[in-house]
Amino acid sequence: MAYTTNVLVLDVLGAFVDTTNDLTTAEIDAHIARVDGKINDRLGGLFFPFNATGSTPDTPDTIKEISRHWSIAESLRQLVGTNNQGAMNLAEKHEGIALNLLDFILQDPDTWMKPETKSAEAVTFGAAPTYSWQLAENEVFLANTSPLDSGDPPNILADTVRIAAATGVTDPTLMRNDASDGEFHVEFRRERRKWVLVAHDSTLYDATGVTVTYEWNYRRIIGSESIQSAHLVSQFA
Repeated sequence: MAYTTNVLVLDVLGAFVDTTNDLTTAEIDAHIARVDGKINDRLGGLFFPFNATGSTPDTPDTIKEISRHWSIAESLRQLVGTNNQGAMNLAEKHEGIALNLLDFILQDPDTWMKPETKSAEAVTFGAAPTYSWQLAENEVFLANTSPLDSGDPPNILADTVRIAAATGVTDPTLMRNDASDGEFHVEFRRERRKWVLVAHDSTLYDATGVTVTYEWNYRRIIGSESIQSAHLVSQFA
């Protein structure tokens, strides 16, 4: 699990690096691992660990940049020691970029960490035997399989949830996208670490092909047992 790669680090260090004798790719990977640990330590109060490069979804772009710049700095310091002032200045420049980006995230996380989008996700029903005791007939799970490498629940932005498709919904107004009062809301069930969509006047148990779209981020879920509840409408017509 890494937020950047030794290839991206070597792209900046240049072809002059002998990866057999001067700085091996394994050593660069070790620098990346230490840097990524520092990133998680700095941001861990706000965010769950981010996905690794190459995962689906990929590492957020800002986190990639922080890891790359900071790993370049650490690799430069190993490569030249303290004897090359020019290289040391370059290392400080790259580290400064990384630390500034970290500060920007801590000061304004919503601006610097854009949400991810989940499209056409099939909801999980409270069907027997696994879920029937957990859900009512007007409830379904969202993000039943976490998109995070860590397995932590994503922080779903409740006001972005939309029902994209459904068949057999008992109340057709649930699928109307011009309602002003909202036909469902979304809440986080802390005791199950699950997000649940709750239809206000419709039974979802017998519906088929129900898919949703929504935005989510890596923010740690805080607050009461049922949070981020919101009145929502469907975009399905």
